[in-house]
Amino acid sequence: MPKSERPRTPTRVLIVEDELMNRMLYSDILALHGHLVEGVESIADARSAFERARPDAIVLEHQLARRDESGFLQAVLRRPVSEGVAVILVSASSGAADRKEALAAGAAAFVAKPINVREFPEIVARALLGRGGRRPDGPSAGGHAK
Repeated sequence: MPKSERPRTPTRVLIVEDELMNRMLYSDILALHGHLVEGVESIADARSAFERARPDAIVLEHQLARRDESGFLQAVLRRPVSEGVAVILVSASSGAADRKEALAAGAAAFVAKPINVREFPEIVARALLGRGGRRPDGPSAGGHAK
């Protein structure tokens, strides 16, 4: 079957960001690149969305992760790599120590705010490939919920 006729399997991306404008921006960018996106504003909502939709990747605001007392991020990062959940931390801090801490904890990528809208989808795609996630074969019927 030619590549153009193959069914596309979009990846599911969960955006966990308490700032509505950032959540909308990340969601819109990733949806335009063929991902199925769900945006939530809290760790509690993220936990529910994760259990319901089993995303391939989670884009998580770093300060939300730091304030999480429920252990959501650690639980996700402890999952077997074969499950392919890539965690991308987004942070207002661009310090080397924060980046090192995030990557040492198991995040697939660390992105400083403000994000570069051209680089962001490629960072997510690389994180997905690095964790065994599925990458869409180009744009597909992506969508998002905010």
